[in-house]
Amino acid sequence: MFLGMGGGYSHAALQTLVEGGAAVRAVVFPRLGADDAGPRWMPAAAKRVGAAELVVKPVSENILTLAGEHGIPVLEVGSMRDMATLEVIRELQPDLAVTACFPQILPEEFLDIPISGCLNIHPSMLPAYRGPEPLFWQFRAGEQNMGVTVHWMDTGVDTGAVLAQRQVEFAEGMRTEAADRLAASRGAEMILQALRSEEFPRGAQGSEGASYQPAPQDADRRIPAGWGVKRAFNFMRGAQAWAPFWIEAEVGGRLEVSEAVGYSQGVRLGQAFVEQGDEKHVQMGDGILIVK
Repeated sequence: MFLGMGGGYSHAALQTLVEGGAAVRAVVFPRLGADDAGPRWMPAAAKRVGAAELVVKPVSENILTLAGEHGIPVLEVGSMRDMATLEVIRELQPDLAVTACFPQILPEEFLDIPISGCLNIHPSMLPAYRGPEPLFWQFRAGEQNMGVTVHWMDTGVDTGAVLAQRQVEFAEGMRTEAADRLAASRGAEMILQALRSEEFPRGAQGSEGASYQPAPQDADRRIPAGWGVKRAFNFMRGAQAWAPFWIEAEVGGRLEVSEAVGYSQGVRLGQAFVEQGDEKHVQMGDGILIVK
């Protein structure tokens, strides 16, 4: 059983699992804005591309379309604590549940249903960067040890035992959507490997290096002008989905910017920024950041 939502992260994970031969028997999809509504099987999932939560996503990144193409039934749910929803899932008798960007904290009543347990694909090297938006915080920190962890779910937030984890190299300037898809597909590959080998380890996370970050707030999109230019560039690109950003120029005040298009290290402007057409060249700690 696969639990996901609209967007590239869920789509890449499900696509990798299905194309890798995993026997996905049902997809669970959240009904936004109606948590108290009961479950329902969605008809003609492949044609449901106009739902409010999907209108900004390309059809190629729609897990409902993907499920329809592969004949996988889709169960639309409100709250995962709803008794009727839990009863329907019990009747399915899933061996294993896999989540990739499902927008609810899953209750113990659900976690106890799958025979082998529930796995989550989390884009960090746990126990570091627990929480809802780990890629944002890793790009913001200029993290050099980025990766993906597949962990067993418990009642905590990203605290369950580790099935597998792998470092992932994100290309310089990679944007949010590409980073999401890469991380999710690498996590799904680790699940496929476990399914093929029939080995399902449960390694304790431990506490060394553990951290938790909440959902980003406006202040977290602020970029001090003293940052290294490469760090600022990669943060703006990797966290593009959270634009706009604000650069706190040492002189000249706060600049609102939407996109980073390039940078040059070891260059001095002699002033806080200059405008060139629709671009601004901004003086950072060790070079020039080119933004729109």
